[in-house]
Amino acid sequence: MKILIINFGFRGGMAQYPALMTNELAKNENVDITMFSPESEETRSLIDDRVDVVWYTPPSKTTRHTKLQIGMILYKLVSNLWKIKPNVVHFPFYSSYSASASPFVKCAGVPIVATVHDPISHSGMKRKLLNRDLNASLRTVTGNQLDGIIAHGPNCYEQAIEAGYSTEKLYSIPHGLYSHFQQNREYTKSKNSREDEKVVLVFGTIRPNKGYDRLDAIVDAVAEEIEDVTFVVAGSAPNSLDEEYKRSVLSRLEANESIELSLEYIENDEVATFFENADVVLLPYYDATSSGVAMIAYTFDTPIVSTNVGDVGRMIQADQSGLVSLPSSTQKIADNVIDVLSDERLQEQITKNMVKSKEKYRWENIAEEILEVYRDVSQRK
Repeated sequence: MKILIINFGFRGGMAQYPALMTNELAKNENVDITMFSPESEETRSLIDDRVDVVWYTPPSKTTRHTKLQIGMILYKLVSNLWKIKPNVVHFPFYSSYSASASPFVKCAGVPIVATVHDPISHSGMKRKLLNRDLNASLRTVTGNQLDGIIAHGPNCYEQAIEAGYSTEKLYSIPHGLYSHFQQNREYTKSKNSREDEKVVLVFGTIRPNKGYDRLDAIVDAVAEEIEDVTFVVAGSAPNSLDEEYKRSVLSRLEANESIELSLEYIENDEVATFFENADVVLLPYYDATSSGVAMIAYTFDTPIVSTNVGDVGRMIQADQSGLVSLPSSTQKIADNVIDVLSDERLQEQITKNMVKSKEKYRWENIAEEILEVYRDVSQRK
């Protein structure tokens, strides 16, 4: 079976997820796989030698020639579609870019599979047109051309139905571990270099749906009860972030003595250190579907405190990999952080639960489920 993976992500989870998935699929001797991907050091460092890669230069958002660049990328994609003649095309992140490219794939008569991570845009990230979520509407309209739609869990599956995707084409498959962060490391929890303090990690790109605007209140409530606690906030604030929101949130975080800020993109070789040194990973989200940060926490067996949103909350409750609360209760989030930090037995039990649960999130198991989707859509075609 010939598979073409069309990737539009060049950094962070949008580069790492497609690379890890593609690497695992390439291990199957019955699969001939090619990835169409933007040129980036991150993807090059992750992709396996078994994978043929067609590289392209990602468009610049700062030039008036952006539309021309996108046109050249689509031309290169179409040329390689006819050259490779894949049995299935897979978009591992179904975004607005993917939605723009899918009609060209459809014209080539190739079955299309897409992984829809966010069927409905997160709060604070919606572009409106006639009071409708523009990006979600665009993805849904073109999504009806898809032959297989992968959603990461029951909640994402339900959101996809609500957004208008066809139930006959939907498949529920778990999100895989970001296990590459642990490779080539002699890792044990005892390697924590900050043993004299309790460390709570808040990791990832700063966005309105992730609850950063109430983080200072959570920190203050925890610091009242737990001595020597440090909240490490690590991740970048994107240019697209509302300036007023950014100034308001960052000024409060910078003023809090219990918060240590690392406001930059965290390179792959630095990620492990943050999770190794953490006692708790905190996800104070208002809304979410799945969470790449949670999957990194699973990789390092680090207990999670989260709100009960999307498939993140469901996963944590089912696996007993942490504590969850209603997204509306800031105080309960803080109480859960306090409970985990102050109870070593609870920490140990959560870690054991994570070790036992994460087998189902290993890419070798997920790749088999994805291959079943490919076979299914090929037969239906």
